[in-house]
Amino acid sequence: MAKVSVIIPVYNGEKTVKRCVDSVLAQTLEDIEIIVVNDGSDDGTDGILKSYGERITVLEQNRGGQGNARNAGIAVAKGEYLGFVDADDTVERGMYESMYRAAKCGRAQIVQCGIRDIKEDGTAAARSAFCETVAIENRADYVYEYFYRLKHTNEVCNKLIEKRFLTENSLAFSDTAVYFSEDFKLNMEMLLYLERITFVDGCFYNYFIKDSGHCRSDMAGRLPKILNLFKNVLARGMDSGTRKSLECVAALTMLLYARQAAETAEEYVLEILDDKDVKRYIKTSMTYRSNLKHFCLYFLVNNAPGRMKLYLLNRFFTY
Repeated sequence: MAKVSVIIPVYNGEKTVKRCVDSVLAQTLEDIEIIVVNDGSDDGTDGILKSYGERITVLEQNRGGQGNARNAGIAVAKGEYLGFVDADDTVERGMYESMYRAAKCGRAQIVQCGIRDIKEDGTAAARSAFCETVAIENRADYVYEYFYRLKHTNEVCNKLIEKRFLTENSLAFSDTAVYFSEDFKLNMEMLLYLERITFVDGCFYNYFIKDSGHCRSDMAGRLPKILNLFKNVLARGMDSGTRKSLECVAALTMLLYARQAAETAEEYVLEILDDKDVKRYIKTSMTYRSNLKHFCLYFLVNNAPGRMKLYLLNRFFTY
């Protein structure tokens, strides 16, 4: 058994996949396995991967999406812990050695490090790096204090996850054709079973930010997928406190995306905000751990007529 299996899904990544794989090959951790899942690439990706020979394991599959590719990698991984790297990003040399040691020391099912966001102009900003091991005794408190407040980030790329933790709880990545962000969904599902997590003080993952123009233009199309994601997760069994905390996460997320989508699709956003589940999430956020300002804004957004909702979101809703 390897200590860590690093899974890299790639689709038409000829411009970046070598940079990515080289950064994982340079890791200081010994006994590391690298699995690259070629998700139906039709550019020069295949030739680049073949040039590595036996230094990496390459899985070939028809185009199935990033979640499907990651699941294929998990199925063959021999590592005690799993890491996930996107083919257009890189990792620092000591990432998996530091995180594996933290996992063993903290007896953690998940270890999370910080992320360095790198823009196209080369400027960079670090986020979410601190040291702490958390034994989860009150799941509702953890979800609200860490996940809602974004200490526990929505990504998987900055995490080392115990393989047994995933398999024993039947956890896997989802289909992004139905649910927005397989990372976000898996993180919410892991929260329902998580017992120990360690945060390490180091920004080991380099996330290269691409132009966001297309993402903004498709924001309205993402809303039903985000709503499907929350409906699916909240249909699972959990205690009432955890459910309320996750409904707060749902309200915050839906309103953030609705505010952005309203720039191009006002009527559609208003339909989403009138969905009975979205209104329930907002109502929960009005009364669950909210202050007076929070209560008033959520109450008005839930009850204001028509475009007044959008005005309130745009004028007052911040996080």
